[in-house]
Amino acid sequence: MAATVVLGNVVEFPTPLYDVFGNSITLTSLIASQYGNASGLHIRALFAAGVVLFVTVPFLSVGSLLVERRMQRKLGGNG
Repeated sequence: MAATVVLGNVVEFPTPLYDVFGNSITLTSLIASQYGNASGLHIRALFAAGVVLFVTVPFLSVGSLLVERRMQRKLGGNG
């Protein structure tokens, strides 16, 4: 909930679109702010978004670990 407050909870695309630091809502903040008022198809869509996040995060974590190991081998660092 703290992230929802800090990010401003603005439900629109940033202008310009490539501005990653603009005020817009993240998927996590969207789920947190709309879950209490959701029902039916809306709650299923929010749940599906949560599943997408749940599956995406481990893949990104494993990918970053693989990149880190490769860079350590290539550069000879100990971490």
